[in-house]
Amino acid sequence: MEIRLKKEIVAEKIRSMIRNGELTLGTKLPRGTEFAKTLGVSHITLRAAFEDLAREGVVSLVQGKGTYVTGDGLFRAAGKILIIRDSFHSLHNVCNYILPGFEKRCCELQIVTETVSWDFIVNSSVKEFRKKLRTNGFSGVLVPGGGFSENEPFAPLLRECGVPVLVAHGTSLDPERSGLPVLRTNYGAAWDDGVKFLRSCGRKRIAFLANSLFKVKYYTEDELLERLAVFGAEADKKLLAGAFPADESFNKAVEKLLQASPDAIFCGSDLFAMRICELLTARKIRIPEDIAVLGFGGYPGGDFCTPALSTVDFQYTAIGERAAELLADPRKVEERKFDVFTSHKILIRESAVPKK
Repeated sequence: MEIRLKKEIVAEKIRSMIRNGELTLGTKLPRGTEFAKTLGVSHITLRAAFEDLAREGVVSLVQGKGTYVTGDGLFRAAGKILIIRDSFHSLHNVCNYILPGFEKRCCELQIVTETVSWDFIVNSSVKEFRKKLRTNGFSGVLVPGGGFSENEPFAPLLRECGVPVLVAHGTSLDPERSGLPVLRTNYGAAWDDGVKFLRSCGRKRIAFLANSLFKVKYYTEDELLERLAVFGAEADKKLLAGAFPADESFNKAVEKLLQASPDAIFCGSDLFAMRICELLTARKIRIPEDIAVLGFGGYPGGDFCTPALSTVDFQYTAIGERAAELLADPRKVEERKFDVFTSHKILIRESAVPKK
């Protein structure tokens, strides 16, 4: 009884701090041990109070991120979103970059979020899934990353789940394959802008290196050459290559490109670009004086590379924020043909700079 009484006192103290403005909506609360010390209670008692407040919608417990204020104790949260993601936590996984912006904006909009792996719903029927969403009070579902396969088995489950579902940062094939609302980057326009930027840097022999498995998501090889010519770059097939960053094919592809004497290398992802910079530096090829390097994606951390990486930035944080705003108003994503491009921009750093 004593522990329960303490947690109730702590919970009411936190509600009071929110109501009188000491803690505002969207605020990330201090670390558990620090906050417990401030309140004069144990970390166990504070945790129990947080769990009660989370059930009321007053706070949101975001795994790996912290605890955020999502209500004031006088009303319930504005909504509750289920995030369905894979269990792949590699740097390659864009979910890791979209979700922080989504969760932050959800907190500001007083929306509670919970995350589940695809693995846990793989055997659910439509009826079971609908019931779980309804029983737990979910008002929407977010699928970050997209990439649905042809005849995607999960698509019917999501289409018939009874609440709005949004795919954030999907591919051009996702609207048709999933039949769901999709937010996606206009890869073709982003690539065009990257080439135009490299031309503004005075580069004409622009090599392109992408994942050999996926090739190019937006142009065929012939279309790539045509687009290079449109922007006044040299349309040389020797300047196009595919590879995997993790094996020997990557080094061979780079050697092949270097034999074609490029003055710039436009990479299919920032992770490719980072590896390119390492290999060029090892060969004492100056970046960007001898060869400019441009990434694609805007992965966090590009500013810490040597040299700092110029890139076409998909603005993952903004994608997450936009997804939260759309799911906050279910009417905005009820139309199944909803297919919207998110914005991108060129981040100019050291690896590629315009001519003065």
